[in-house]
Amino acid sequence: MNIETDKKHFAKTEVDMVEVVKTFQVDRFEYKVMSMELNSSISLMITLFSDTTFIKASMLIIEGDLYNLWGERDEYIVDIIKRNIRKLAESSNGTVVAE
Repeated sequence: MNIETDKKHFAKTEVDMVEVVKTFQVDRFEYKVMSMELNSSISLMITLFSDTTFIKASMLIIEGDLYNLWGERDEYIVDIIKRNIRKLAESSNGTVVAE
């Protein structure tokens, strides 16, 4: 172990990496259409926030039957995003296929 002292007399010590997890409550999101293939799929960038704090941005892909049931109601897309918030927040690769 290597201990150094800086000019303010604080001890600095190197340690093995420790993972620290912070929990947020997502209270709003923004979405932007990134791409759309007519009659097939849509990709949306979903940005998650806790109050005014940015939490994460992830891609949500809506395809297949979910896409085909869309119709003309934009609220349908918002409902799909809401159902997939947890998956978006926890995604490790930044992309989620909607359920």
